[in-house]
Amino acid sequence: MKPYDPQTLRYRKAQMNEFLRDFLEDEGITSIEFISKRRDSPQVINARQKICYALHERGYSFPEIGWLIDRDHTTVLYNKRAYMKKKGIKNGL
Repeated sequence: MKPYDPQTLRYRKAQMNEFLRDFLEDEGITSIEFISKRRDSPQVINARQKICYALHERGYSFPEIGWLIDRDHTTVLYNKRAYMKKKGIKNGL
């Protein structure tokens, strides 16, 4: 993660949280379902992949996104790639 000053870091985290709340509301998923370690719900899996893609495209780092969704940065990378493959998006990371 880039070395942001504390105020900028708080602002970025608040922006990510707001984006996630709006996203989950639109998807009809609770935050508990989204953050859970379960992998048996295609709707939740697709939502995780989509949010990883969307946040990274908005300039957030993999570690920042991982902090938000309680996952390792490599899981965030995997989710972004899976979403891109599913949607046929051919773009570099």
